[in-house]
Amino acid sequence: MHFLLFHTAMSANQVSDEILEEYVNQGIEKWLKGELFITAGIGENDMILTPGGNLPPDEDKGHIYNKFLGTVAEQMMGDFGLGTKEKKRFVKQLQSRSKRWQALIIPKCEEIAARMPSPVNGSSGKDSETNVKQEDMLPPEDSDKQFAKETIIAGNEGSLEKNLDEKRKAFEKARDLILDEVPGHYKARFGQIYFAKYGKQTLPCLALSPYSVPPGGVRDNWLNMFDNVRVGIIQLFCVSF
Repeated sequence: MHFLLFHTAMSANQVSDEILEEYVNQGIEKWLKGELFITAGIGENDMILTPGGNLPPDEDKGHIYNKFLGTVAEQMMGDFGLGTKEKKRFVKQLQSRSKRWQALIIPKCEEIAARMPSPVNGSSGKDSETNVKQEDMLPPEDSDKQFAKETIIAGNEGSLEKNLDEKRKAFEKARDLILDEVPGHYKARFGQIYFAKYGKQTLPCLALSPYSVPPGGVRDNWLNMFDNVRVGIIQLFCVSF
């Protein structure tokens, strides 16, 4: 990355708006790919800002938008080779330009909102939200079945069952082929409890197979890393919570 050419003694006050915007765009891309879920708890369908709503107060560290800016600041710290004391300066500089980032983030949030299920049969938006959450909490195996069912073209009952069975077999074959390539000492970690460092904290985590979590950003992220492992780019990771 060309930003690494910057001197390591550089302070947050010296970062131009163009560089800040490039890092924000990188953060948006990671958010939409689900890559911020493990590090910051931000999922690819989470609304960082509410369309038509106000920006959160700068001091509200628990707000998802300020958490997002924190991940952008941490990326900059790492690329610039700066210490953790610079994070607050980066965050403040990013917050001072929130109107600019709002114009980048709101359209993405509107796209997410458009993908969300609409209330049906006279149900309220609250009921619809509850239904979505209950579906998201399905056990992993049920989620895979639900995902397969939603991809089947409507037809008679016999055709649906046949298509579902074919989808299931294709999914299981692909899953088994992938897991067969995972070294045994990594698979032995699945289901085990470990400790991992998140920021300044060391927290307990559960190492899981990518197929022990529902389809979505976490599994896709693992599969992307697994593809990189095949060409020797990075070391294999377990999915951890």
